[in-house]
Amino acid sequence: MLTGCGHAGIVNIVRYARRLTGIDTVAAVVGGFHLSGPAFEPIIKPTVDALVGIGAEAIIPAHCTGWRAAHALAQAMPEAYIPNSVGSRLPSGSSAISRMRCVPRFRPPGTIGLPPL
Repeated sequence: MLTGCGHAGIVNIVRYARRLTGIDTVAAVVGGFHLSGPAFEPIIKPTVDALVGIGAEAIIPAHCTGWRAAHALAQAMPEAYIPNSVGSRLPSGSSAISRMRCVPRFRPPGTIGLPPL
């Protein structure tokens, strides 16, 4: 499932897509979850809890997810969480989901733990 800036709420978007398609399994949720900033901090935990319950194989937050929400997702779903940034490449196809890892095209200054390019 790919979303832009999830103004309707990422959980609402996922639930609606499941209802429309009749497919309960979610391979990946990719995109902006719209949880950035102080106004959204109170809904980070319930959103993370709901995403854990949805059980997507991969959670790949983008631009408007926010630092706090991204870290909460990484802690709650360490096997599903995949970091994402400008220049990340994601393989397509459901068989690739379990092996999916973002590969940055650049190495930000001071970043440790990234493979050499």
